[in-house]
Amino acid sequence: MGFITDKDLKEAKGFLIGQYILEHEDTREMADDLGYWESIRDAKLLDNYVKEICRVSRKDIISAARKYLTKNYTLAVIEQTG
Repeated sequence: MGFITDKDLKEAKGFLIGQYILEHEDTREMADDLGYWESIRDAKLLDNYVKEICRVSRKDIISAARKYLTKNYTLAVIEQTG
């Protein structure tokens, strides 16, 4: 399961952080997120979202994949070509 490159990880983090920033330009989206985080635990967790994304390592990804992507799960990858 060592197929994740540093470039892949950097791009994934950049995508998630960029998406977070763009979504929170809309106050309704921000309110939705605050409500979500408060409902599952604590809205203050949203304050550390970007910092926590930055902390994710290749080892973390591989560990999560081994835990959740077992023979009982199906993963579909859809790529745009051309």
